[in-house]
Amino acid sequence: MCKKLIKNECSNLLDVGCICHLADLTIKEGMKTLPVDIDQLFIDVFYYFFHSSKRKQEFCDLWRSLFTSEPTTILKHCTTRWLSLLRCVNRYLAQSDGLESYFLSCDDAETNKVQCILDKLQHPLTKPILCFLAFILPSMNRLNILFQKSSENTTCLLYSEMTRLVRLYASYLLKTGTITAAEDDLTSLNFTRDKQLDDEDLGIGNDTLVPSISFILFNHLFSFFIRDFV
Repeated sequence: MCKKLIKNECSNLLDVGCICHLADLTIKEGMKTLPVDIDQLFIDVFYYFFHSSKRKQEFCDLWRSLFTSEPTTILKHCTTRWLSLLRCVNRYLAQSDGLESYFLSCDDAETNKVQCILDKLQHPLTKPILCFLAFILPSMNRLNILFQKSSENTTCLLYSEMTRLVRLYASYLLKTGTITAAEDDLTSLNFTRDKQLDDEDLGIGNDTLVPSISFILFNHLFSFFIRDFV
């Protein structure tokens, strides 16, 4: 009702929806291009342990036998919570070796569920993808946190912050001259292959490269960026 009344007073008003929701959907669209369903991996692992104190204790015991640090809690990933993904990515990067060891040694009646988790954990691109997400998500989270503030009006920052984020992500994929040529009209960015960075210059984070399968990884990450922008 409030929106309708405002539009009656200002017919040129453009409703762009919730910027935080749209930003989250952008990342989700990009993740659809990746060969491992990271969201589902987080969910499967969490619920495997969630209802079993025995499994949690076995995991903690195994962790202490392998590492000098104390085991940390396996986080619940909620796909509708915009800031959940990065927290889980960072936690799983820290836990991945212990989790893989646990499921490899697991003697469980639910063998199909265990094998499904293992297939994702042992996929050669799982860890590089997690590293890639750990690299790109902080900028998106910063935007979400800024516009979720209830204590101040951040509407005046919308254009500048969105422009900054698009330019940042564009710099991970496109040559500097391509971004400069677009000037202030970022909708005119040219994503043809000749305008993109070479593989070794792609902005994916220092921990993401896995040389033996790098060409496959690059193909997926190029697709991620293109899906995000288009």
